[in-house]
Amino acid sequence: MQWIRSRLAIRQTAYAVLVVAILGSAISTFEIVSAYQNEIDRIKRFSVQLSDAFSETAARAAFHVDKAQAESVLDGLMNFENLSEAHIRTDLGDLLGSRSRSFSPGYLDPLSQWLFDEISYQQKTLVTPMSNVPVGTLTLTISPEQVGRGFIGTLGTLVSGLAVEFILLASALAIIFHWTLVRPLTSYTAQIDEMDYDSLDIQRVGVPDTHETDELGLLISKTNEMITRIGEQRETLVHREKIAALGTMLAGAAHELNNPLAVISAQAQMLKETSEDPAIIARADKIIRPTERCSRIIKSFLELARQRKLEKKPTRLEEAIADAVELVAYQFESHNVTLNLKIDHK
Repeated sequence: MQWIRSRLAIRQTAYAVLVVAILGSAISTFEIVSAYQNEIDRIKRFSVQLSDAFSETAARAAFHVDKAQAESVLDGLMNFENLSEAHIRTDLGDLLGSRSRSFSPGYLDPLSQWLFDEISYQQKTLVTPMSNVPVGTLTLTISPEQVGRGFIGTLGTLVSGLAVEFILLASALAIIFHWTLVRPLTSYTAQIDEMDYDSLDIQRVGVPDTHETDELGLLISKTNEMITRIGEQRETLVHREKIAALGTMLAGAAHELNNPLAVISAQAQMLKETSEDPAIIARADKIIRPTERCSRIIKSFLELARQRKLEKKPTRLEEAIADAVELVAYQFESHNVTLNLKIDHK
C-alpha cells in the first residue's frame, strides 16, 4: 500500500515501463523482421525442394504425354497444405494436368497477401534426365493467405513471450526502484516527520545502508548540516529571548530600586551638607557610598541584559578593574573575606 501511495514510486515505475516499452518495441521489431525474413527464405526453399522432388516424375509424364502419370504427380503435390495450385504442361504448352483448392477466407488475408505475394509463384522447367532437353514445365502456386496464417500464429507466440519477458523486466525495475530509491526516501521523510521540533536537542537523520557515498547520502548529510545550523540559530534565539526577558525584569527592578536609593542618597547628602558634626558627616558618607555602589551595580546589570553592540573606545584599565572588583565584592564580604585592591600606575 505504501508503494501504491508513493507518487515517486508510481512515476519511476511509469518511467521503467516506458523504457521497457521502447526497448521492447525495438527488440520486437527486430524479432518480427527476422522471423518474416526467415519465413520468406523457408517458403522459397520449400518451393524449390518440392519442385525438385517431383520434377523427374513430372518430366517423364510430359515426355510421354502421359496424363494419368501427370495426375498422379499432382495428387502427390497437393498433399502439402500451403500449395493452392499445381499444373504440368508439355513443351508445346499443352496442359497435361491441373489441381487447385480454395481456403476459407480470413480477416487477415489482405495482410498475408501483402506480406507473401512475392513467393506465391514457382515455375520449373522439366528436362529429360539424359539429354537435358526441355519437355515441359511444372508450375506451383503457394497460397500467401495460408502461409500468412501460420506466420501470424508463430508471430503471436513470439510476441506473447516477449510481452511476458518485458512485463517481468518492468516489474523487476519497479522493485529495484522501490528498494534503492523510494524506500530510502520514505524512511528519510519519516525521520523528518518524527522529529520533535519543540525539543532543543539537535537530532540527526540516519543515512540508509549502501547510500553513504551516493547522492541520497549527500542529500541527507546536507540535511543534517541544515538541522545543525537551525538548532544553533534556535539556541541563539532562545538565549536572546531569555536575555530580553531578563532585561525587562531588571529594568523593572532597577526602576523600583533606583527610586528608594535616590531618596536615601539625597537624604544622606542633605544630612552631610547641613550637619557640622564630624561623626554624622562620616555616617552620611557611609550611606552615600553604598547607594552609589548599588546604582552602579544596577546600571551594569542593565547594560549586560540589554546586549548592546560592542564599541571599541579608549578606557582606563584601573576603572574597569575597579568595576569588576565591585561586582564581586559583596560575595567576598558575605564570606568574611576582605578584598584589598592595589593598582600599580607605573
